[in-house]
Amino acid sequence: IFGEKAFKIAKNCNVDGYKIHSSDLNNNILLNLVAKSNKKVFLSAGGSTLEEIANALKIIKKSKKKPVILHGFQNYPTSLNNCDLFKIKFYKKILGKNCEIGYQDHLSADNYLNYKTPIIALSFGAKYLEKHITLNRAEKGIDYYSSLEPNEFRKFVDVVRKSKFIKNRLISKLGI
Repeated sequence: IFGEKAFKIAKNCNVDGYKIHSSDLNNNILLNLVAKSNKKVFLSAGGSTLEEIANALKIIKKSKKKPVILHGFQNYPTSLNNCDLFKIKFYKKILGKNCEIGYQDHLSADNYLNYKTPIIALSFGAKYLEKHITLNRAEKGIDYYSSLEPNEFRKFVDVVRKSKFIKNRLISKLGI
């Protein structure tokens, strides 16, 4: 959501949670509205400073919520060099007990690594993945560069589920 008006619209639609764009991490009015809701809160950290993230966390934490910090480079499409998945570990180290960590993937939908990079993010500690979807990338709508079409999105979800299954099986077999 962008701003208080978008919050009110989303609230009327009874959404499951609210994602605050990094440009709103200093919008204390919006952060207080979201903190008072009984919904999950996602805070986009892409392009934000640690001070901005700390400000948002301070407000959200007053409500005893455990928000999700979403790491992702805000460039469409993101080049592989800018994914910086090690930042997930950094956020986990400095913010881990105060929040959960997620990954916003904006690699080009045509990049063969767009299925693999989010799985690596999960292995680095991300608990949530953001992946854009579009009905038709050829129409060149918002975020179309990184958006998957429905059949690609189904494949992506299948790959993520299988990788989690394999990880859980390995952990079980190795007793870790």
